[in-house]
Amino acid sequence: MVTGGFYSIEQKNRPTIVVLNTNYMGSNKDPFGQWKWLEKVLQDVRQKRRTAFIFGHMPPGFMEPSREVMPKCLMSDDSNARYLRMVENYADIISGQFFGHLHADTFRVFYNSTGKPISYAFVTPSVTPKDYNNPGFRLYKFDDNTGKIYDYEQFYLDLRNANVRKSADWTKEYEFLSYYKLKGITAEEMHNLAENLSRTNESPIFEQYLDAYSAKSNKQDCTTNTSWYHYCAITKLEKKSFHGCLTESKKNQIECPQSHAIVIPQPSRGFQSSSVDQLIINMQILIAAFAFVFFSSQ
Repeated sequence: MVTGGFYSIEQKNRPTIVVLNTNYMGSNKDPFGQWKWLEKVLQDVRQKRRTAFIFGHMPPGFMEPSREVMPKCLMSDDSNARYLRMVENYADIISGQFFGHLHADTFRVFYNSTGKPISYAFVTPSVTPKDYNNPGFRLYKFDDNTGKIYDYEQFYLDLRNANVRKSADWTKEYEFLSYYKLKGITAEEMHNLAENLSRTNESPIFEQYLDAYSAKSNKQDCTTNTSWYHYCAITKLEKKSFHGCLTESKKNQIECPQSHAIVIPQPSRGFQSSSVDQLIINMQILIAAFAFVFFSSQ
């Protein structure tokens, strides 16, 4: 365990688990040398011809901008740029990236300097309903040796039904490949999925995406250009390109159908505690990391 709260777990004949402390990436300061450490870990993985899973709380890039007119980068501009460069330099040995923070079910696509998709990250929904999301958790299927992600199963808890029935019944929400009709999980396939989301608010794929975004909480957060806003957040992780994407979106003015009127259900009291939320977030990261150590599919 490193003093700064970031660490790696090297496994024999399995992907190395790399856990970041993204709290330090909210500023340009690096008091415990996390960037130098990360570079060394990834260099070591490459030299040993292995692969790595990267875990962190706060993803690179921006939030989907439906809540703010011009959202800020989640990391500091400098940290965000450094992380994007790191992914571009080591995309060949990064088998997967996994983040949270947004309390939403979404993803991110990374590109190289020529615009080719080279990596991707999954952003998972939270077990706490802080942002009107239903609780959710996920089980990944991956190759023991290479770390290649084959698929995942997403589960959720319908809070409204749970409160009425006084019983917490977790339900499988979907399986990723079949849900989005993908051939596999690669950077290219994730890029194609993002492109399909951006075409229209009335696209069946985008409707499915919105349903999953808040784990079926019935919060149909759809306004003018919503599909473009999500597309920008998913594919434009660098500040200049993200702002350029938002500017381009205003030229299209894709309206939202009436079936997607905004409905924000009020969560039950007791689920808004920030201290409990942070505790569960930390537990999620640890559980996710150890789940990848002990569980996989051949």
